[in-house]
Amino acid sequence: MVALARLACNRVLYGPPPPPTGKRGRPRVHGAKLALGAPGNPERQEMARVLGQEVRLSAWYNQHLKKLPSLVGLVLRVEFLKADGTVRYKRPLWLFWSGPQEIGLADVATMYLLRFTIEHFFRFAKQRLGLLAAHLGNLTPIETWVQVVALAYWQLLLSRHLVKPTLRCAQGRLYRPWDPTARQDPNRPLTPGQSLP
Repeated sequence: MVALARLACNRVLYGPPPPPTGKRGRPRVHGAKLALGAPGNPERQEMARVLGQEVRLSAWYNQHLKKLPSLVGLVLRVEFLKADGTVRYKRPLWLFWSGPQEIGLADVATMYLLRFTIEHFFRFAKQRLGLLAAHLGNLTPIETWVQVVALAYWQLLLSRHLVKPTLRCAQGRLYRPWDPTARQDPNRPLTPGQSLP
């Protein structure tokens, strides 16, 4: 199973259990604790450039959650750095990767950070294009509906240069003085939401 998820900074994970001692009773399921609040020394650490930002990546291998001991993976701490090498944000980004362990740490961080474009599409498809509006019983019509919504989104993207904004924004009100000047630029391509009538 392949999973990539963000972890809360107060989570506790566990390492592999120690070998059986030969004593009676159930063998231990959890090993040493890894508290993300004070994780100790990482097993691997490297500096990388992820989506144009300098980051420090720290990894702990063979970790699992208490309620899911069978899901073993890599815990990754991503710290975004300023130009002088100090930490940019107070809290680091904690990720859990359960998949091929040979993958580069920077690739795992990049995969998680690229999810924003996908999430924006799904939010727009649900809220503005009615992705969840059709209540269909069978799988085939549901797949067809998802394809129709995706094609409608692409049509909006392809036709956005044909729509010219006026002095009013997409919601019908006048631009306010505190709106970004880039949003008021009539030559700027519109978003799919602004392309809608």
